[in-house]
Amino acid sequence: MSATEEAAGLGCSTGLCRWRKGPWRIALVSDERRLGEACGSADIVLATVDAQSRCRGPRLVIDRRDAWKEGAQALWLGELGLRRETANGVRGDRPWVPNSPSRQALPVRAPGV
Repeated sequence: MSATEEAAGLGCSTGLCRWRKGPWRIALVSDERRLGEACGSADIVLATVDAQSRCRGPRLVIDRRDAWKEGAQALWLGELGLRRETANGVRGDRPWVPNSPSRQALPVRAPGV
């Protein structure tokens, strides 16, 4: 980690980046082999790999399944807490929103029916 990265609270090595924002420790994981390390040391884990069932320590885990299910994610980190919004949550429960309950409840007809 360079002096600039250290001053910014940012550091990356193969498959794992860490960032500090106020009291929050955030990890971005792209290598499954680094998942345990990230889960053991971060408050928030953002993972491009499946992590929900394997990552128990952090307050929040967002993995590739969350991105698929809920769309884009936005986090606001503050001294007293965090706020999370998802693209599908903002768009609401509508039939045209991917993975929404309304869309999943739509009847599927056989071709030609």
